[in-house]
Amino acid sequence: AGIEEAMQAYLSWEVALVEQIERDGTTRFFGLILTDPTGIPGDGLRLSNADWAGIPLRPLHALGVAESATAIRQGKFSSVELCEALLDRIETLSDIQAWVHVDAEAVLAEARDRQAELDRRSTAPLLGVPVGIKDIFFTAGMPTTACSRVYADLVPDHDATSVARLRHAGAIILGKTVTTEFAYRDPSPTLNPWNRAHTPGGSSSGSAAAVAA
Repeated sequence: AGIEEAMQAYLSWEVALVEQIERDGTTRFFGLILTDPTGIPGDGLRLSNADWAGIPLRPLHALGVAESATAIRQGKFSSVELCEALLDRIETLSDIQAWVHVDAEAVLAEARDRQAELDRRSTAPLLGVPVGIKDIFFTAGMPTTACSRVYADLVPDHDATSVARLRHAGAIILGKTVTTEFAYRDPSPTLNPWNRAHTPGGSSSGSAAAVAA
């Protein structure tokens, strides 16, 4: 039932865009001109821009890392637009409790800085791409609690090596995802976004739910 509901919601979203296109001739989605070559609602919108022709349209929150990095570098959308889309998605689905820490203002400020780096022709491979970090990895200036009251006030002054490498590659730390306490077997409060009566399991509960959402 969860999969069917998700598919129906996605098709309804496409139908709404097609209806707008039928009224106005074209519409815009994050600055991109859209058309519907088939005329069949839900059959798949396409971008009419010459360099995007024939590419199926998906909402920005559904794009992967490689797609996002390429699109940002090619100017299809900005890092700020991508971060805004993901932050909106996080807020909309906050009931699944996938994230333990998100600082929207800091994320958007960093996205603007990364966009400025892009304008200066930085070659960092993940420039402007937001990523979530499981709450057992140290993140400088950002809480790292292992989802335990024992470390509720811990704010490291340095990054874990993996986080440092992500930052060096140009990535933006979107926030920290929920883990089972100390990444062990105790259940987390995170819900499965496809069926809220179920858990996504662990220990990477929040990471799994955030991706699935």
